[in-house]
Amino acid sequence: MNLPSFRVRRATVDDLKGLSALWQAMNLPVPELEKQLTEFQVAEAEDGQLVGAIALQIAGLQGRLHSEAFKDFTHSDNLRQLLWERIQNIANNHGLTRLWIKDTAPFWDHNGFRAPNDEAFQKLPAIWTEMKLGARTLQLKDENETA
Repeated sequence: MNLPSFRVRRATVDDLKGLSALWQAMNLPVPELEKQLTEFQVAEAEDGQLVGAIALQIAGLQGRLHSEAFKDFTHSDNLRQLLWERIQNIANNHGLTRLWIKDTAPFWDHNGFRAPNDEAFQKLPAIWTEMKLGARTLQLKDENETA
């Protein structure tokens, strides 16, 4: 059986229609996410159709993964892996020290995300106060060295 091939890239304005359909299917706030288009990384099938997306919002030296969406959840772990590899490259290029997510998919735990301790919560950017309940975090670099 041949597995489908996907390409991962940064979202563009041309992706808004496809992203809106993904967001609507996931009951995500479309008008709000349209304003955050530049945060999104997308996965597309060989035919160019969008099949997945996730956003990386950056605040200082930390990043927040949000608004994950998939057209077909049978491919979600494969797509997550591709999107995760891209997110890691972006995080590295920006010198990020920590990532945050509220997603509960086992994939994120398998990739090192854990419930934050009090010390990690002290470093949570103020603009992400909604992350205090149910957040998972991954330290990428020693935050003291970077400071």
